[in-house]
Amino acid sequence: MKKILTIIMTVCLCVSFAIGSFAESDTNNSGSTGSDNNGTTSDPFASLFPEISDPVLAVTQNVIPSIKAGTTGVAEFTVENTSFSFASDIMLTVTSDSSDIKIEPENSVISIGSLSAYGSTKVAVPVSVSPTANGQYSLSISISCVSTTGLFSQQTFNFSGKASLVISRGSAVMQPVIKNMKFDAAEYLAGDLPVLSFTIENPNDFAIYSVSPSVSGFVDGAVDAIFPDQSFYIDRLGAKEAKTFTVKMRTSESVAAQIYNFKLSLSATDDFGTEYAAEKSAYFTVVEKTADEFTAQSPRIIVDSYKMSPSNAQPGDTVTLKINLLNLGVLDAKDLKVSLGGYDAESITLREITSEKEMGTVAVKDTVTAEYSMTLSSVFPQDQNVPLTVFLSYGDLTGKNYVDQSIINIMSNTPEEKPEDDKPQFEVPVYKVPKVIIESFETDSEFIGAGTEFNLKFNLKNTSEDLDVENLRITLVDSGSNAGIFTPVNSGYSFFMDEIEKLGEHELSIPLFAKVSTESGIYALNFQIEYEYYVKTGEKTGEYRSNSLVETISLKVVQPINIEVSNFYSDYYTYANGQSYISFSYNNKSRSNLYFMNIDIEGNATMADGKLEMGSIPSGYSDYIDFAINIGEELGEQEFVIVFNFKDSLNQESSIRYPFTMIVEEQPVYEEPVYNEEDIYMPEVNEPYVEDTEPQITTTTWIIIAAVGAVVIAAVVIIIVVAVKKKKAKEEEDENI
Repeated sequence: MKKILTIIMTVCLCVSFAIGSFAESDTNNSGSTGSDNNGTTSDPFASLFPEISDPVLAVTQNVIPSIKAGTTGVAEFTVENTSFSFASDIMLTVTSDSSDIKIEPENSVISIGSLSAYGSTKVAVPVSVSPTANGQYSLSISISCVSTTGLFSQQTFNFSGKASLVISRGSAVMQPVIKNMKFDAAEYLAGDLPVLSFTIENPNDFAIYSVSPSVSGFVDGAVDAIFPDQSFYIDRLGAKEAKTFTVKMRTSESVAAQIYNFKLSLSATDDFGTEYAAEKSAYFTVVEKTADEFTAQSPRIIVDSYKMSPSNAQPGDTVTLKINLLNLGVLDAKDLKVSLGGYDAESITLREITSEKEMGTVAVKDTVTAEYSMTLSSVFPQDQNVPLTVFLSYGDLTGKNYVDQSIINIMSNTPEEKPEDDKPQFEVPVYKVPKVIIESFETDSEFIGAGTEFNLKFNLKNTSEDLDVENLRITLVDSGSNAGIFTPVNSGYSFFMDEIEKLGEHELSIPLFAKVSTESGIYALNFQIEYEYYVKTGEKTGEYRSNSLVETISLKVVQPINIEVSNFYSDYYTYANGQSYISFSYNNKSRSNLYFMNIDIEGNATMADGKLEMGSIPSGYSDYIDFAINIGEELGEQEFVIVFNFKDSLNQESSIRYPFTMIVEEQPVYEEPVYNEEDIYMPEVNEPYVEDTEPQITTTTWIIIAAVGAVVIAAVVIIIVVAVKKKKAKEEEDENI
């Protein structure tokens, strides 16, 4: 009986050893520097069983996931049990090491169940990535699990690991765009109501928040907002979304005539705290309520000459007055109207129904004649000039209107007494006042550079067919709006010559200097021409008379054009047949305004939205701009050129070029990892998911179970054999007795 008990105890010990070995096969026995025991439950039978080794859990990645900046994706990794121990109740806590990566939901806690010895499971964690992220990032993973140490006790183990993900550059992160910022008119009169409109667009593939635009440039009491508390705040501006606003203003009746500039500034942020900003300016001009002034590019009608017939008319006579009008300007005069006034009605009676005559269009350098019939009253003064005012009004082909006036004089001479003899009397010839004009002129070049010296050559012509002119003085008239622009070099403002014969010409050359600060444009240069001429007053007598007139020519002055580019940004590396983004600030540092400006690109690229039309750019104006370009298929280091095309104040086309370089590479091919449905389980959208892997019984485990079964069967066989032999021996012993 004792032997039977001994055998039973042996079998129990073997079974116990087998159970302990099986438990050990499902726990970790490789050890870990990152594990510690957080607590142990008491087991009164623990000393009866062998000690089981601790589990070891680790994070591995065969492929590092790649996600595009500014998008959402999945961070994938594998959790492995690298030990022979069984681990259950496994929990993961995933956190991001960078503010550019957000876990969805934040700081996810994930349960992945149990892992058998050397078992593994794949985990996929949804993440969102900042649009400014680029490069390799890490996720920190904390792991806890439970392992059984005997029949009645458990221990909790903690581990940590890292997972990586690569962020590739996404679409360019662009500042908000201020579009179509303009006033409803370019010029206003004092007291008008300007209206400013503008559009704010988010050009990015993600939303921005707290967009706060503000308009500055108001002048208290001169230009004020009609609604001073108007708000343009935008709580959220979605991807590619735009909003338009208007600002209504009021100008004072006494506002100064000048340019008024307004600046729009805005700021915003995105989900990751990245700040965005943009600025743009617009302006309008307040003009005075005055008539149009004559310029170097306008028509100019003057009284060229006049004649009263008969010249010896007496009070009470009816006379004819012919007034010759000359267009001295550079444009045709349209709808010329002439009228007389300013005379004493008691001295002159106008026989016309109306004093206004319509003369039509007068071409440049052409002359027309206005003819009036009038009666000199009986009280018309003799031997003294009686003034009349000639009023002129006309327009040009651009729609501008002009008014001018001139004074003429008529006279009634006392008749001479007739001689007693029959000798014919000398009749005083009637001469037109000789005119000296600038028939032609030329400079060293068509365009005169501001701040340079140049020679002006011009021909003076005496247009009279009857009289010579003498003692000429030509004076540069430095007055008016163009004063100080042109100054003589090494000489005074006056030039002299002795004589120009009738219908004769004389060439004069003057060295001049154009002022450095002169803006590009066409400027008038006025010359006062003074001279004398001799006329006969009798058969053997005569006298010198003088005349003076002003001749105007126009000179073209150009300023150097300078556009400064700063804060230039472009991708140094880009992809063939892809899209890249350019941004920069530019400043018109010229003294001249630029017109019809557009921005284009040259090289292995084209503008994504075509040429950027910028319109008129005032002197000193600066702005920030960004745009997309389509890259061609040519690879390697490529040179590109930003081209500013524009016209200057003289309507001359010009351009400024800004070169830069990018390296064009082939488009990368990203292959999505391929998993079998049995390998990974994807949870619902926006929730972390894990693979539900059942504990696996390995080959080693089956060997252990088979060994234990063999031991048990052997023990039972031995017991049966021993019992049979003892029984047989006892029976033989009883028979012998």
